[in-house]
Amino acid sequence: MCAICGESIWVDVCDDVDRWDAARFAAEFNVLAAEHIRLHPRQVLARFCLSRFHHDIRPSQRALAVRQVYRDLRADLGDEDGQGVYTIDDALGSVSMYRLWLSAHRYGA
Repeated sequence: MCAICGESIWVDVCDDVDRWDAARFAAEFNVLAAEHIRLHPRQVLARFCLSRFHHDIRPSQRALAVRQVYRDLRADLGDEDGQGVYTIDDALGSVSMYRLWLSAHRYGA
């Protein structure tokens, strides 16, 4: 099963079942898995690798890795992620609630 998209990766062993052993199965599976992985866009792979293996990246290099993945995503998506998704009304219920929140943080800090 693909760890990125969850799609099953099937190995056809019906041609000569007696000749299949664990090593042959693993080799065939690795070939099919590599072919499947190449179907995913480069940015999806980068994001997956970053999220899956971030603990293997030295802490001093993590910010650079995140910036690189984000830069690649921005190149593909353009300014889509720079546009607001929620209005103030969506996030806080109303403008008056937002003003109350601002005033609470202004005087409470």
